[in-house]
Amino acid sequence: MIDIKPYAAEKLEEIAPVELSFYEGLRTLPVIIMTETGGSAAVTIGNAERVSSYTLQLDVYAEKTAEAEEIAARVCSAMTAAGFRRTFSESIYDEKAWRRCMRFVCGVDEVSGRIVSI
Repeated sequence: MIDIKPYAAEKLEEIAPVELSFYEGLRTLPVIIMTETGGSAAVTIGNAERVSSYTLQLDVYAEKTAEAEEIAARVCSAMTAAGFRRTFSESIYDEKAWRRCMRFVCGVDEVSGRIVSI
């Protein structure tokens, strides 16, 4: 088991600031909120986890819908290039700001640390 969030944040940091929660004091938009929503052993060999599966939810918040959509497209490209696969995407207005909610999955080979397709 690894912490996949720093790897993903590194891939996104040039697009917009990455935070782990959207709190009332956070007023600077745009921002990407990252939440790990799943982590499980996908392959076990000899009583040891060999491949783990991770799901990250990324919420792109912006002042306007067009800005959130443009940033979301860049996020999707960056995450796909990093080995993730998008499994969900929805545009939401939740009274704080416009946002695009996306979920991405990847597998990680626990021995080599490589991202693998699952």
